[in-house]
Amino acid sequence: MRRRLTLRSAVPTLLGCALGAALVGAGALPAAPLAGPPMTAAASTGWSPWQALGGPLSGAPDATSWGPGHLDFFGRGTDGHLHHRGYPTSAGGWSAYDDLGAIASDPTAASPRSGQVEVFATFADRQVHYSTWHPGVGWGAWQTIPGVIAGSPDAASARDGYVNLVARDRSNRVILNVADPSGRWTGWRLVGGAVTSDPTAVSRHSGPVDIFARGPAHDLVQVYSSGGSWHTKSLGGILSTGPDAAAWSAGHVDVFAVAAVNRLYQLTWDASTGWASWHTVPGLVTAQPGAVSWGPGRLDLFVRSTGNLMYHSGASQSVSTGGGRPDIVAYAARYLGVGESPPGSNCTKFEPARTCLPWCTYFATWVWHQINPALPYLSFSGSVYDWAVGNGRWKAAPSQPAPGDIAVYGSSSSSTVHTGIVESVSGGRITTIDGNYSDRVSRVGPFDPATITSPARILGYASPVPLTSGAQSATDAMTDHGTTRGWMSPAPTLDQIRSQDGGH
Repeated sequence: MRRRLTLRSAVPTLLGCALGAALVGAGALPAAPLAGPPMTAAASTGWSPWQALGGPLSGAPDATSWGPGHLDFFGRGTDGHLHHRGYPTSAGGWSAYDDLGAIASDPTAASPRSGQVEVFATFADRQVHYSTWHPGVGWGAWQTIPGVIAGSPDAASARDGYVNLVARDRSNRVILNVADPSGRWTGWRLVGGAVTSDPTAVSRHSGPVDIFARGPAHDLVQVYSSGGSWHTKSLGGILSTGPDAAAWSAGHVDVFAVAAVNRLYQLTWDASTGWASWHTVPGLVTAQPGAVSWGPGRLDLFVRSTGNLMYHSGASQSVSTGGGRPDIVAYAARYLGVGESPPGSNCTKFEPARTCLPWCTYFATWVWHQINPALPYLSFSGSVYDWAVGNGRWKAAPSQPAPGDIAVYGSSSSSTVHTGIVESVSGGRITTIDGNYSDRVSRVGPFDPATITSPARILGYASPVPLTSGAQSATDAMTDHGTTRGWMSPAPTLDQIRSQDGGH
């Protein structure tokens, strides 16, 4: 992958086992796009609404940025040609699609230096070819990188003049080819073991790249250089596509991939906290996503949805991802008294796309996610338990909670009914801020957590921060899960979500 600096629009929501509306919109390719209602839902909290980029396009999209605020989007059309749109034009907005000729694989792009874009794809000879764009000059002639590959390549650059190109060989092993600032390529060399998807690469800084792919167990695997040799490590998950990755600093990486029932997932690494956990980015996605960043805190996502139509969403985040417990409590308290609209409807701003379902867990994890985007945004109390246990952040009752924890209520791990954010702890009693309590955000307590029975007893607490230390230097390879295990919890059913928040 490229040094991805970007974020923007998104796709309709998937909730439990129910699929949200399909992504659809107007198109601008030679083939007419499928008709359908406009896509208006946001990808997730903090992301802009999904923006239709037209189509139809086949395969997976990709994008790069040659400078702040600039995006170049690439996709292979159903006509087998490479199509491109740039942002912004001199008049603002996206350019029309242009046709860069026939290709035989999905494209990839990188920006070796400010104001320059290189796009890569295989041709019929299964070798990688590339074309370079310069402002005022346009696209140059295609050049060949010798060596046959399998699948589609991926390119990454820290905008330092170097380009790292990764691919699979015909034995499904990861191979790497690097171009120096003069344009000389090292030639393909083997760096990793067997994978089951095309690899993606990200350049956080000058030096070795971090490579990700789907492994033999359909998990996310990382291929990294350490001690002068290459190693492979599993990061968990069960993926249905290959991943894509973006880095908006040397100390921050976001990985995106599609899992069951076309659900898009995000996994974040930060140098101060290590790997976080998988969480969903709502939308119906039918191919490997494309991600890019054009500056600190900025991410842009490009996805293909139904009808082979393309969508884009962007997000700007605080450069500091380490929002702490006081921030969580203060943010939750800001919404005390906010209720359902209309009353009794379950419809609030805290649940996505107005699904109007019981929302205690939506509220609690929405607050978490606002303070630290690496924390999960979940719909079901049982998913909070699963996530915390799977990532080493669970404190079973009667453990002492701390402000900012999420209290999970239920009779057992398989029967959870409610969640609330711990606001304060004093003298063995706690106060919580609960969503969907009397149909609004309410302060509950102080009460004794050991004796509470309504709406159920407290099963335990999920922690927003690691229970063990293990931060890494920003320049270290991401060789350790660090603080968490990056575990992706199973999607809840609608019946499970509806089982929450009764009788209080």
